Amino acid sequence: MDTEVLNLWEADKKAEIVTLLDTKEESEVVKCISKSVLKGRDDPLPIIKAFLSSSQSSDGKALKRFSAIYIGLIKILQKSEINSETGFSIVSLLLTELDAAQPKCLNDIAQFYISCVKDGSFNGGKAFDLLPKILSLLDSHECVPKDEGFIKGSELKSHLINSLCSSRWAPSVALHMASLFKDIILSQEELKFLIQKILRLFPELELADQPAVVFQLLILSGKGNKKLVLEGLCKFYTGQDDANRGRGIMIDSEDLMSEAVDLRTLRQIEGTVILHITQAFHQDQELGSELLKHFKTIQQINPKMVVGPFNLCLLLSISQIHHFEEKVFDFLKTTILKCLNDEDKCSKSLWARECYPETVKTETLVLEAVEHSTQCLTLSNPATFECNRPSDKY
Repeated sequence: MDTEVLNLWEADKKAEIVTLLDTKEESEVVKCISKSVLKGRDDPLPIIKAFLSSSQSSDGKALKRFSAIYIGLIKILQKSEINSETGFSIVSLLLTELDAAQPKCLNDIAQFYISCVKDGSFNGGKAFDLLPKILSLLDSHECVPKDEGFIKGSELKSHLINSLCSSRWAPSVALHMASLFKDIILSQEELKFLIQKILRLFPELELADQPAVVFQLLILSGKGNKKLVLEGLCKFYTGQDDANRGRGIMIDSEDLMSEAVDLRTLRQIEGTVILHITQAFHQDQELGSELLKHFKTIQQINPKMVVGPFNLCLLLSISQIHHFEEKVFDFLKTTILKCLNDEDKCSKSLWARECYPETVKTETLVLEAVEHSTQCLTLSNPATFECNRPSDKY
């Protein structure tokens, strides 16, 4: 069938192609295209374009065929059964052909993406580059067929985004999803929902994946909710510091070797995260202002949290930015003095010691940050983080 369709296409006999395809089942059409793509001998783009261009009418059969072709090709792209160059060419063609897609087809394809996320088959890749454009096109339509009636395109888009964010995400897809949403227009509520979801996944993420996800979160913060992103990251890594406090790196003990590697890796990951945040501050000083506001609030509640290893290293890093240098040092001086004064008062008052449980000494927290500075703040050697640094710009 593919040869026959291609010959008719080259002869500019589109009507005859439509007549031919209308006699075939969608599964047969998809199988034919899949076979052509997977053969790898000839360029599959002409045959794909011929099938899609002949399936763009509002006729029910054509609509089903168009959606089936797209979904079939997305499945092939997800399985990585073709070389990257061919895959890129197919995605480029599919992006172009979306402009002629009927609203119902756009909805069908979007629903397929959501089902992939829900059933755990989503694995990122170029196939999902189509989703931002699909949602954008749906948003531009006044009326989209849904079930037995119609729905406004913007409402359907919001519903689809809500379904995506409400689905259970495997930790391994957090990076892909964060990257996906940077190209989708979101309301502030949708953005907040998305950021909260990604932040909740952090405890489940592999350490090596965290810097790249942080990078994508910082990009998303350009759309809004800067405070939420920074608060979430500081809270998570402060928790990591607290959980690992006291685990020294003892290379003489075989029993602790695995823990030592984990702790060393954690410090390196924290350093990479701090590097990404600092780079983002260089390009968006509003982020730095939000961070200082956050720490000033924390200072009023629990000043020792400000001088925890991750937070202290982060503040010292942004102090290298001229705009924040004086503000950061004045703030740290005030905070450390406040912590020391509070400790002094507690040491002299039995009542205070009974009311406020003993915590880690301020001096210990500061020295802990200094002790791990070579792992957590190797900013003078950017090559250290090259393996974790994405190529995108904030």
